[in-house]
Amino acid sequence: MALNNRQIVVFFLLISIPVLGMAQRRSTLPTLSTKQAISNLRFVSQDGKFTYYQRRSGTLLLSSNYKVVEILQGNPGTNYILSATTARKKILIVQNAHFHDYLSVRQGDKIYTVNYGEETPQFIAEGVDPKLHLNDEWISYFSAKSRELNLQNISNSVLSFKLKLNNIRNPYFQPFVGMIDSGTVLYTDLNELGIMGLLLFNRKENKSSLVAKVDRADQVFDFCLNDQFIYRLERGINDSTFGTRLHQYQKTDLKLENSILLYQSALNDLGQIDCHADPTKVYFIKNTSEKSDDARYEVASVTLQTKKIDVLSDLNYATQMINLDGRILIPYRGQYYVIIGDSDLTEEDRLSPKTNNPPLPLTEGTP
Repeated sequence: MALNNRQIVVFFLLISIPVLGMAQRRSTLPTLSTKQAISNLRFVSQDGKFTYYQRRSGTLLLSSNYKVVEILQGNPGTNYILSATTARKKILIVQNAHFHDYLSVRQGDKIYTVNYGEETPQFIAEGVDPKLHLNDEWISYFSAKSRELNLQNISNSVLSFKLKLNNIRNPYFQPFVGMIDSGTVLYTDLNELGIMGLLLFNRKENKSSLVAKVDRADQVFDFCLNDQFIYRLERGINDSTFGTRLHQYQKTDLKLENSILLYQSALNDLGQIDCHADPTKVYFIKNTSEKSDDARYEVASVTLQTKKIDVLSDLNYATQMINLDGRILIPYRGQYYVIIGDSDLTEEDRLSPKTNNPPLPLTEGTP
């Protein structure tokens, strides 16, 4: 099963558990530098003008222009995950009150949004694997117990709707979802045999149609949407011999025969495709193993115009990548290695302090 946001969060904080027997690899990549502990950091804007961070007390705070304000309060040990899209109108906040005492990919967390760089959160719902869509006007989240995919308009809940998944085989399955427009949703589901399909829901007709499906239960789809294209990555998992294929589609034409095959490999990649960091490239986790019993993974990119593949990391076991407001980061053994973007974030507050609002005294966790 493909990794989703909830499963990725485990790696986000633990920074990729070392693999026994694997020698430490010295990387040439820069590491992320901040004024505070990396474990507290939750979001830094691309221009470095504001930072969201958490404390062990369970609070989420915003630091901007030499001012610190509390955003949310939780119990001690509460964990927060923040993300944003290229629209940069909203920031998505997931509040997990049981991160240290109850780990379940089915248990819903509290979901909030906040205006980009601002301090007043709006509660959305409780659910799993939320995502922002369509210029940050819509949000999706999954309700595992009811098997419902929720599509909610943030400013007008009357426009919201739900999709009931068919999956009854895998209780841990969570769908990939993307909105092409306010009435068209692309998502994944499993049939009665556990075979994954890619479906397109038309709200006007109130029905879903099958776009594509894999052949076996040990094959999965990942996909990514941006303003122009849809990228579908089909890959094998576990001991599958399928390998990996990456296709590019026009958003208005999802026929396989009209797509462009950007990349193909005989090995099963880890996917996690990102089509937002650079409009000329797609990033993904590539299987670089030379032996079947020696797994190796690196972050790679494919250039859309030339189909050239570039391996961008040198860690041997880069199983994660994170898009932090346009930066591509790899969490690995206590560090964040930077693929794209600034690595030195030790001067987050770059605006001049207001004369009538002196800097707050530094306290634990304050950047």
